Amino acid sequence: MKKGNLLGQPFMFIFFVILAALIIFFGMRIIGGTVDSAEKAEIETFITEFKAKVNTVYSLDYGSSVKLGGLRTPANFKEICFIHRDSLVDYSELDESLRNLVEVSYDSNDDNMFFVMKDKSFVEPREIDKLKPNENPVCDNVMDGKLDLVLVNSGNFVEIEKII
Repeated sequence: MKKGNLLGQPFMFIFFVILAALIIFFGMRIIGGTVDSAEKAEIETFITEFKAKVNTVYSLDYGSSVKLGGLRTPANFKEICFIHRDSLVDYSELDESLRNLVEVSYDSNDDNMFFVMKDKSFVEPREIDKLKPNENPVCDNVMDGKLDLVLVNSGNFVEIEKII
């Protein structure tokens, strides 16, 4: 083997190690971004389906009700709470992080659907038209992957209540 070839081998080895590290680094970033996008899509799909259920119940006859047990919640959800802004809120019922969010945004918007995540990440609260809780707040632990709540047509709005 020539003397020049012996000196070039360590540089080739270092080049391949750096190249492999870059491929692994950028590959992990792409995979992480894909997982994050999938979680966001799952949350948006859930909210869209929930709004569709509310609109369906709103279009039914007065007193009609629909259980939400068949509506699957995203895996990262811990609790979902519904709050009516026009009446007094019992803050003792709320998770501490949720309580702070509700208090801060109380006067600034009409959001009435709030989320507590298992991994302490943040999902924007949402406004669900024509929806009012029968208690203030109505919260449901969704660690089992489903909502144990009922939607009831109350004429001018849809009332959400716990299953007894």
